[in-house]
Amino acid sequence: MYDAILATDLSILHAIKSTLTCMPLDWFLGFLTLQGEIGAIGIVCGLALLFKKEYRIYGVMLLLAMLFASALTSGLIKNLVQRPRPFIVDPALLNTFVRLPSSTSFPSTHSSVSFAAATVICLMPLKHRWIKVAAVVLAAATAFSRLYFGVHFPTDVLFGTLFGIASGFAAWALVNAVEQRRQRLRSGNGPTVPPDES
Repeated sequence: MYDAILATDLSILHAIKSTLTCMPLDWFLGFLTLQGEIGAIGIVCGLALLFKKEYRIYGVMLLLAMLFASALTSGLIKNLVQRPRPFIVDPALLNTFVRLPSSTSFPSTHSSVSFAAATVICLMPLKHRWIKVAAVVLAAATAFSRLYFGVHFPTDVLFGTLFGIASGFAAWALVNAVEQRRQRLRSGNGPTVPPDES
């Protein structure tokens, strides 16, 4: 089973390398993969939301979702699975346009963090739907950049995406639960009104 999955993964990566490689994509996807090292765009969006009182809770959700995704994939699963990178399995996939990661391959943290942020944005009550579409497109392009440069297998990106979506929903649910509890405590501890004795 694993050999069949690996063969499919490698064939997809070779198809991408042989048909899509070009200088404009090198630079565009190189930028996306570089900012994805720390989730720069997501962090900027999260911090921007924190500065607006009515959106502050969504900023907390977004940053927490990214933290969940990073901790789950880079901090836990990568160390458990220990899957080698594609360019180690097949040196023909080596691409030195971007920094070659030294960590293990499964799953893709870039994909996970990007889709965690996109999931929270998609759950937000925004008037402009194009913002949600843009968030998903940006996350997908960032995930694809990892395939383009041969630093992740397609299955790494697939599971990274799923873990990211799960992290987004988890952060959304957790922050909502904490906020609802905080509001209940606040209403329960408010000043009491003495009974009308007239």
